[in-house]
Amino acid sequence: MKGSAVQNILRFWQKIQPERCPCWRKRGGAGDTNTFYLAESNAILTHLAAKHNWDDVYPSGTRAGARINEYLHYHHRSARDASSMVIPIMRRDKLHLYPPDMLNAMRSNFQKCVETLETGWLARSAGGKYLVGDSLTLADIACYMELGQLQPRFANLWDFSHSNGGRMGEDSIEEGESAGGIATPKLQRWVERMSQVPHHDAIHSANAVVGDLSMYAGTGKGIGIDTIRKANVAFAQAVEEADPRCVAEMSNL
Repeated sequence: MKGSAVQNILRFWQKIQPERCPCWRKRGGAGDTNTFYLAESNAILTHLAAKHNWDDVYPSGTRAGARINEYLHYHHRSARDASSMVIPIMRRDKLHLYPPDMLNAMRSNFQKCVETLETGWLARSAGGKYLVGDSLTLADIACYMELGQLQPRFANLWDFSHSNGGRMGEDSIEEGESAGGIATPKLQRWVERMSQVPHHDAIHSANAVVGDLSMYAGTGKGIGIDTIRKANVAFAQAVEEADPRCVAEMSNL
């Protein structure tokens, strides 16, 4: 792998999005006059799935596809708020953008999301194995992207056997409040099932490098930028080993 692959990616993000939001780019012709940029992971996923007929994970134009779209819209103020657990530890330089009342609201939203995944999405899905239907879809991929990082094998910030996160969830409960919540065995099995998806470990290699973050919870401390850089490099290397075409494309950004 070229040593500059990760740096090229970061420079690319900074060029097209001041907040460095990961984007997808389709190269244009001579002079890149027709280059197409697209931000937001769910928009990227659905665009690529529709363009390349990934009907197994996104059967657009069907009721199942409509349910997937329903989840992807629901996702933004639910599972996405899992980031409230990670931001204070991973990005302390961004804390001024997330005052305590906002983080508390995000954590509350996330707990409600965990309960809804258990009693709603997985309860009404065929066999309760996936969020929509009886097979993996973009809904599962988008959701697990947020939840998977928190589980004990990675950041260790949430125990998915219960909607209050077990001992990890207690750190985010305000004094005098009750953790409450419900047992979430369907969601716990779903998390375990998603960890068996092909190439899972390669995609989550950065999470493995970052490791257990529970030791930082509530301490006002976080990991350093060097750890984040090492995690990014580990991710690029692991993805290249899984499919060299991926990093070849990234190196040309």
